[in-house]
Amino acid sequence: MSAKKLGLLEEIEVASASHRKGPLCTIARIMTEMPEVDAADLETAFRESKYSNKAIFMVLRSRGHDVAQTTVARHRRGECACGTHG
Repeated sequence: MSAKKLGLLEEIEVASASHRKGPLCTIARIMTEMPEVDAADLETAFRESKYSNKAIFMVLRSRGHDVAQTTVARHRRGECACGTHG
């Protein structure tokens, strides 16, 4: 029997998973520690371009999270260790 050939999207998913370098990044870790409703709101803010990285950073910092604006930007682009967005 021959192995089933992966579709394009499946190949991309495999490649994406293999490029994740490590554990959750700071943003993803913060999201796991906050109430679900806040994590969902933060997820929405990352998806929608009307919310700037600076605004997200400022609110997270005001709520006591030790995070840098560059960390927010990297997570949004999917260039962080967890590769969650992009």
